[in-house]
Amino acid sequence: MFIVPHVNLPAIFVGAAIEHVAAALIYGPLLGNKWTKAMNEDKHTDKWFPRNVETMKYRFIGAFILSILQCYFTGLLLNLTNVQTNTQAFQLGMILFLGWVIPDLGTQHIWESWPSTLGYIKALRMFINTVSVSIAMFNWGTR
Repeated sequence: MFIVPHVNLPAIFVGAAIEHVAAALIYGPLLGNKWTKAMNEDKHTDKWFPRNVETMKYRFIGAFILSILQCYFTGLLLNLTNVQTNTQAFQLGMILFLGWVIPDLGTQHIWESWPSTLGYIKALRMFINTVSVSIAMFNWGTR
């Protein structure tokens, strides 16, 4: 039997908001110049970034919808594993980060020859998306 536990909707939106604030800070004032330079190096052009406001609006909406989906599954994992403490929420986030994110970044670096700067920046963002969001959603109440 397949059990799908309830996930508290406000916790999902809190997690998605954290992901977007972190991305805005990382790709903006904190590491935006390094990220842009590394992307230009990876793409061999500076034409990859859309300048059209309408295109950007739809990308932000799409990214937020995907963040909601990601946070829903994080909430499912928090509930399915019966997380009871911040330490357990941290452990779940670290398992996701070390078991899925790091190998994926390594594979992308191997096959796509990413500049290492892109990997480091994405690793930071994904650490926040896995570990910080798991803790925040647990504290907000995923049940």
